[in-house]
This record gives sequence, structure tokens and C-alpha cells, in this order.
Amino acid sequence: MQIRRPLCLLAAFFTILLFLIGKLPGQEDPPPVKDREKILITGCVSRREEKNHSFTYDLKQVTVYHNQAESADLSNLKNSIGKKGSLRILVTIEGDEVLCIGERIAISGSATLFEPAENEGQFDAASYYGKKGYAFRIFGGKVLFRNYRYNRIKESLQRWKEETAAFYAAVLGESQGSVLSAMVLGEKKGMDQEIKDLYRQNGISHILAISGLHISLLGLFLYRGLRRVGTPLVLSGILGMSLIFFYGFLVGGTSSVVRASVMLSMQIFGDLINRSYDMLTAMAVSGLLLLTIFPEYLTDAGFLLSFLAVFGIALVTPSLIESGRMLREGMKEIRNGGREDVESDVGDWKKGRRGKSGKSAVRKIDKRNAKTNDKLNDKKDEARFHIDRQNRKEEEKKSIAEIIGKKTGEALCVSLGVSLTTLPVILWYYYEFPLYAIFLNLILVPLMGAVLISGIAAALFHVSFLLIPAWGILSLYEEVCRVFIKLPWHLIRTGRPMVWQIVVYYLALALFAWRGEIGKINHRKEGHIKDKITEYKDYGDLNIQNTNVVKNENRREKEERETEERETEEREKIEKEGNRLSKIKNEKNSRLVYIIKAAILLTSLLFLLCGSKKENRVDMLSVGQGDCIVLQDEKGHVVISDGGSSDVSQAGTYRLIPYLKYHGITKIDAVYLSHPHEDHYSAIMELFEQSREQGFRIGALYVSGYARSDPQYGPILESAKNAGIKAAVVSPGQRQSYGGIDLLVCYPDQSPVSDDVNDESLVLLGKLDGFSMLMTGDATSMTDDALLSYLEAAGIEKVNCLKAEHHGSREANSKRLLIFLKPDITIISCGKNNRYGHPHSETLERLQESGSRYYVTSGSGQITIRCQSRGFSVNGFLD
Repeated sequence: MQIRRPLCLLAAFFTILLFLIGKLPGQEDPPPVKDREKILITGCVSRREEKNHSFTYDLKQVTVYHNQAESADLSNLKNSIGKKGSLRILVTIEGDEVLCIGERIAISGSATLFEPAENEGQFDAASYYGKKGYAFRIFGGKVLFRNYRYNRIKESLQRWKEETAAFYAAVLGESQGSVLSAMVLGEKKGMDQEIKDLYRQNGISHILAISGLHISLLGLFLYRGLRRVGTPLVLSGILGMSLIFFYGFLVGGTSSVVRASVMLSMQIFGDLINRSYDMLTAMAVSGLLLLTIFPEYLTDAGFLLSFLAVFGIALVTPSLIESGRMLREGMKEIRNGGREDVESDVGDWKKGRRGKSGKSAVRKIDKRNAKTNDKLNDKKDEARFHIDRQNRKEEEKKSIAEIIGKKTGEALCVSLGVSLTTLPVILWYYYEFPLYAIFLNLILVPLMGAVLISGIAAALFHVSFLLIPAWGILSLYEEVCRVFIKLPWHLIRTGRPMVWQIVVYYLALALFAWRGEIGKINHRKEGHIKDKITEYKDYGDLNIQNTNVVKNENRREKEERETEERETEEREKIEKEGNRLSKIKNEKNSRLVYIIKAAILLTSLLFLLCGSKKENRVDMLSVGQGDCIVLQDEKGHVVISDGGSSDVSQAGTYRLIPYLKYHGITKIDAVYLSHPHEDHYSAIMELFEQSREQGFRIGALYVSGYARSDPQYGPILESAKNAGIKAAVVSPGQRQSYGGIDLLVCYPDQSPVSDDVNDESLVLLGKLDGFSMLMTGDATSMTDDALLSYLEAAGIEKVNCLKAEHHGSREANSKRLLIFLKPDITIISCGKNNRYGHPHSETLERLQESGSRYYVTSGSGQITIRCQSRGFSVNGFLD
């Protein structure tokens, strides 16, 4: 048995082996430095990037010297500058000093470890930079020594890129200039965040990164262009591959660039050695090459999206095109009133043509074919000539619209195939997908070639008018994106799907793309039809024999010749009819199989889009020094209590909003603000400001009665008003329910207990499926009398969970409060190494004495409490 694509299968086998090896438990290397440790390093500059008036350098071959940052012995340092370590780090240097590519330098500074994700949906910087090989980074490093010997080729290329980026910005403006720099040079510095978000929300952010699309466009443009002008095959191939690898080296070897470079080189090399190109084999070889060097790419979003896109083009797109063809023919059949019934045709042939007996059919054939062989052949030749001429005329009559329609349909199938294949990965990493991206890519991607050619030509000659096509197309991109983003349902948020949903979906997609079973079914049906054709032939032979018996013996020779002619024509007609029956059978069976496959794929797609399972849960997010609690019930109701941070920049953008997307949340029933301190409302303000853009619908904002007189509530109330969110005041005793979430306001009334704003904190008692939790804001022990009086009057004597007052401060969480509430668990929100020393040891001792287990976000990350009728469970994200 011959094995198809042996190289592809071999590469796939080793890829799976690498994946399994990567999943085996192993001991990770500890960080080479401590966070915020003062160190001295030496290394070689491999890349330079300017951002926010400072330079960031990629250093390779780094050697770390501990405890030498303050007083370095420069004489010893100069002697050891040639040492080469194995680390790779990022260094940001303030000031105007510019280091050259290839220089070996010595820098002192404070090491910063990349932070792992502490919440669901949060960007995992440690994993992201770890996959790229970075151990840590240094901000504000001080250069102690540089040897001024640099790589002239790399430095010249870097300067050319920087000058070209400046030229783009000068001609097109900062916004479009930075976009073109990202597309052509791979330089994303200074890119407008609004433009990045606009492209991302429309599903075309891939054009901002150097990807396989860029490599393919440039490489094939040069290679095929040289071939068309008559350049020898070998020279065209060498120049094409040289451009591919040079451009890849210039813009940086990302996974998609390496994949495209290897695949395109294999295609050109195949032409050189006169071998056919197989896309799947080339993709498998490039994937194995990448994973052998960087096995951590198996979980990298860019790697997976790049290779899955090729899978979609190679496997899913042909099935989509075939499905479209069958759909068109089926609609045409319906318009024409349906085909002739196959089984009735078979019955007619058994009775004889048009229901007559075999003998009369042969007699009729004898009368029609009384002419000689030569005349019959002449008529056949004449008929074939007229048929061919008619076919040529029909081909010439095909309109341009039909050709464009066919090409557009094929392009749409390609875009749909890529989208279907990459959808689970997009949902896994980004939790949402742009609904109209399929059509938007259909419009914008074909124009990428013109943008690249315009940008590269202008970069080579520094001629402004060459950027006119790029300017026009980029302006079109922006306008089209702004139109599409206003369409309803432009962004579908599902949250992160579960693993079983992804597995089921890919199995259904593989079944849809697999065409082997159709071939087997058609083969069986063709065999059945061939058996019938043989039966018809034998029946015709019998009729002819019966006819020969009744012929006059004196006319035997003439009759035998005429009989042979009639037999030949009859067999041709039987063959033609059999082929027609076979085609009808195959079409109907194939159509039925495709309908079943499409139904299975659609069902699995609906399961995938259902997102993660809803459940009764309470999450205290890790937002640094601040508070943020999210309550959810199994029906999808959501309530947020506080949200802010004093030490984490943009906690709403990078912690709260990603968490909401991770869970597929689009509607928030209510937001409660305990008091007007930044560490409790900054993230909420970001949520309000981005609510329309991000597709969040927020029911209302609730504050205490102090909001009427305290001007510190002004910013948050103004933010809610601008977002179209109503604000309301709540008072003790007010109860509100949102599905399975029940909230009771316990404090404060209108009588202030102190001048401290913290003592104005709104205190809520939440209940969810039998689980009770007291949320206290930043209240202190000064509020105990009023709070306990209300709780006692309301008949509340115990809670399952206490949200510790004021981040675990010693001035709060009194022994009296803990004895009264008897909380099973206490959750504390505070930042790592915060300047207040929260949580204080006195508070932790009181919690231990009361028998309450406590969890702290600074060590556990996000704290999740899953509520069930029979009890509850507590988990820390980092535990």
C-alpha cells in the first residue's frame, strides 16, 4: 500500500511527540534574580526600539553579577566584558545615549520579574516573555561600560528602519505612519492605541504584524514576476528565496514569518527540482522545524493561529467550495422542476426503450440506421463540430459578472475556512470574535499587496508621492472599520470555551473537511450502476441475437455489418444513459452526505459559542492595593461591588474588563460603590468609559446617601452620566435581588460616626444559593456599634464569608465583629509589598483566634468561591 504524504505524516508524528514531551511534568528553573534586586549585568545588544522618549534594548548572552550594582570594579569589569552568559533580557535606558547593535555593554539597575496572571483573563506576562526567552527586565538602567564595537550590517539596517519609520510619519502623519511602519517594517512604536483597538475589534489586527501574508505577497511577487519576464528558473528561485529570508531577517523571525518563509521556499525549490508542491507537507515540515527549536510555541497564540489558518485553506476551504457548488446545483434543480427520477428510468430500460419490447426497439433502430458506415461517421463528425462550436460560443458569452462572482465566492470560502479553523483558538485567548471579520478581510486583504509595494518602494527611494496608494488604502481601512464597528452584533463575546467544546468542534470540522467517505459511497454507487449497465448490455445483446435469427440467410453478411453498427450505437446510448444515472446517484448521495456533515458542524459550532458554563460564584479579583468583588449566578446575572486600585495602573483595562470577557459577560445588572476612594472606583470608571466600545450594558450605579453631600463622588457620578448609566442612592434596610443574587444594605445611615471617609463605606450582605457574605468596603472599628446593631435587629448572627474591612487593617476587623459574625472564611484584598503593610499581623492573629480561615489576594491572586446548596469551595488562582 502506497502512503500518501509520507513526509507530512513523519513531521506530524514528531510534532505530536514534542507536544507530549512538553506536557510531561518537569522542574522549572528558578528565576536568576530576585524581584527588585540591585544587579549588574553584561550582555550584547541584539535589538533596539525607541518608545516614549526612551530606548529599550534586547540583550543576549547576558551574565549577571549580584551585589555589585552600587560599587562596581570597572577594571575587573573590563576584563570580564567578554564573558558570554546564556540569559536574554530587556533593558530600558533613560536619556539620549544610543547603543548600537552588536555592542557588548555593562549596565546596573533593579531587576523586575515578569508578572504572571493573577486573575482569569489577565495577560500572563511571565508566560509571554518566557516563550520569547526573556528572563527578566531592567527599567532605568545605567550604562557603566560599552566597547563601541558593533555589527555594521545590523546597525545599518536598524538605522535604515528608523529613518524609514520617521519618513513615513513625516509624510503620512504619526497615526498612519506608525501603521505603515508596523505593516512594512515590523516596528510598532508610537502606534495610536485607538487605531490598534479599531483594527482588533474588526478582526484585521493581523495585518499590523509581519505575518505569512506579507512574506507570501513579496516572495511570490518577485519570483513570479521574474519568471514572466523570462528570467531563468534557477535565478528566479534563488532571488525569490533570498528576498524571503532577507525580509524575514529584517523584520524579525516570528513564528508566522518562519512558517511562511519555509513553506514558500519549499514551493520554489519544488519548481527547481520539478516536483509538485504540497501545502500540508510544507506546513508540517516548517512546524516541526519551529517546535524543535522553540517547543514552547505549542501554546503560543500566534503560532497556533498561523498554522491553523493554513489548515483551513488546505482542508476546509475545498469542502466549502464543493458545498457551495452542490448548493447552486440543488437550487438550479429546484428552479428547473427537478431531475428525472432515477428508478423510473431504470424501470423503463428494463421494459425496453420508452416502454416498448426489445424486439420492436431493435426494429426501430434498424429503420433509423439504414445508412452506411461512412455517412454515420460523417454525421457524427458534423455533430461534434457543431457541439464544439456551440460550447465555444457559450463560453464566450460568460459575463464578467459571473467570473467575478465565482472568484468572490472562492475568496469568501477561503476567508470562511480560515475563520472556522482558527475560531476556537481566538475564543480561547481573546474570549470574543468579530462577526463581520470574514467579509472585512475579503475587502481589505486583497489590497495589502498594494500597501506593501507602495511602502517598500517609498522606503527604498524616499519619494513621497510613492506613498499615495498606501495613504489611500490605509484611509479606506480606517473608514471601513469605523462603519463595520457600528453594525449590530459586530462583536460576539462568548468567554473562554471549555476543552471538551473545542475537541468536539474540531472533530466535527475534521469530519466536514474529510472527503474520503464521500468517495467510498460514490464508489459503491458507481459499482451498483455499472452492474445495471452490464444488465442492460446483456439484455440488448439478447434482443439483437433474436433479431438475427429471423434474418434471411442470403443477407447474412450485410445484416451482420448493420447489426454490428446498431449494436455499437446501442451500446454507446446505454453507456451514456448509465453514466447519467451514475452521475445523478452520486450527486444526490454526495449532497446528502454534505448536508449531514454541515448539520453536525453547525451543531458543534453552536455548542462552542455557548461559552463557559454559568455557575453561582463570588470572585474577589487581585487588583493590587484595592478592592473588586464580582458576584455571578447560574442564570447569568452579574453584580460588581467596588473596583479600583491605587498601585496597579489601569486595573479596569487590564484586570476587570479581561475578567468579564473571560466569562463572556456583556450585561452587568448593578455596580455598588462603597465609598469615593480611588482604590475602590478607578477600575469602575474605566469600565464605564469603555462600556459602549466594549459592548457592556450596565444597569445602574448605587451609592450611599453621603453621595449627596460629598464632592469626592463627583468623578464617578460624572463618568456614569456620560456612559448613560443611572445612579441611585440606597439606604439601610433596602433589599435588591438580581436573579439568584440577593443584596441587603446594612450600613450607613445618615448619622456620621467619624470624619473618616472610610467610615462612610457602604456595607452589603449578599446571599447566593444559601451562601452569605458581608462586604464591608473600608469600614473601621468605629462603625462596629452601628453595624452590629443593625445586624442584630435584622436577625443576622452568622455569615459564611467576611470581606475583611480596610484591606486587613489593624484598625478594623475587631474581635467583637468576628465573634458576632463567626465567619467560616475571610478574604482580604491588598497589594504585594504595599506601603501600608496590609494585612496587619494583628488582624491575622484575630482571625486565627476566631477560627476563620483567611485568603489574601497578594499571595493567592483571584479568590474564587463556588456556591452550592450543599456548601461552598474556595480556590486561589495562584494556589
